[in-house]
Amino acid sequence: MREERYNFDFDSEETQLEIIDKALFEDLLVWGTDWTMGTIFNLIKKEKIDLSPKMQRRDVWDAQKKSKLIESILLNIPVPQIILAEKSENKGQYMVIDGKQRLLSITQFLNSLAENKTENFKELELKKLEVLSSLNDLNAEKIRSEETLSDYIDIFENQTIRTIIIKNWKDESVLFTVFNRLNTGTEPLSAQELRMTLYPGPFMHYVNAIELDEIQQIYGFEGLDSRMRDVELIIRYYSFKFFLHEYNGKLRKFFDLACRQLNQLWEVEEGLIKKELENLQKAINLVFEIFEDNSFKKYIRGSYSRQFNKVAYDLLTYFLSNEKLQKVLEDEDNKTIFRQKYEELFKDAKIAADFESHTTDLEKVKYRFTKFAELLTFQFSIDFDLNFKERE
Repeated sequence: MREERYNFDFDSEETQLEIIDKALFEDLLVWGTDWTMGTIFNLIKKEKIDLSPKMQRRDVWDAQKKSKLIESILLNIPVPQIILAEKSENKGQYMVIDGKQRLLSITQFLNSLAENKTENFKELELKKLEVLSSLNDLNAEKIRSEETLSDYIDIFENQTIRTIIIKNWKDESVLFTVFNRLNTGTEPLSAQELRMTLYPGPFMHYVNAIELDEIQQIYGFEGLDSRMRDVELIIRYYSFKFFLHEYNGKLRKFFDLACRQLNQLWEVEEGLIKKELENLQKAINLVFEIFEDNSFKKYIRGSYSRQFNKVAYDLLTYFLSNEKLQKVLEDEDNKTIFRQKYEELFKDAKIAADFESHTTDLEKVKYRFTKFAELLTFQFSIDFDLNFKERE
């Protein structure tokens, strides 16, 4: 396979907004309504909604992503709104400005129920549903034919989705402007951005404001990261450092728990929490001193990988933040020995395999932390108190 040397952004020129006269927006009408799924399907079937204007992408969602949308609608989970523009030459007919993939998913799901099926649309069989697993591998027709499941179709057809309709637009440049503005702002929240929203509090405000040179060195950026990857690394550290005994194999919930708990503890433990940040800084600096270009990388089959590894980060920052170990590693020879012990850890076939597969399972985390602790305790006579949560 040819290795691509550069990462070209083919859409960059297309998304540059042209300079347009603000007068084109003066008579613009924007109307909001809540259409049912059944209404939307009928409008598409009657070709009142055109799913193929030139500004839209093709059908790019796979069956699993489409199925997740259908499941969300059935569960009454809010989904993003649809934005349509009424055709200037044909009143009551619409182009899709935003939401084509959602509309395609709805249409493909309901198409199996139509007396005159629309040949242009595939029929969607639901796949890998997490909540409504009884609907997996079924299309709408099969769901309706099952007595115990048929109500789901009525629920779906009567669920509504917010629909914004743009009327009286004077020039296509107006629609391209709307489209580009929408797609500039549709990058989904990262897990950490969402966590900041869900768990506001003094600890979260503290880590959000931290501009840590050591973290920036890991990622190779300056200043605060727009996607909060720097905050995520700090929270990873605090989570394992303070709540290793609470880890149960579910990483996201583990980080959420740490954020909630540290918010609550802030008033009485602010000094301790801030002190621990200093230990993180020392740990990261030690990693760079000991491993240099191989910092935070896994050691597989006798050589270091090329990429930063979060599992290696968790392990190394946890142990190197230990103040007793930091004291021992003031001796340069001990730094060499520490690196050798890290490499020795990967001689364990189970750990080497874990680093190359699913790494968040409780038993795997427990095993690698315990093994590394044993190696370091034997070498440096330091007791690491690992108190893992028992599997429930």
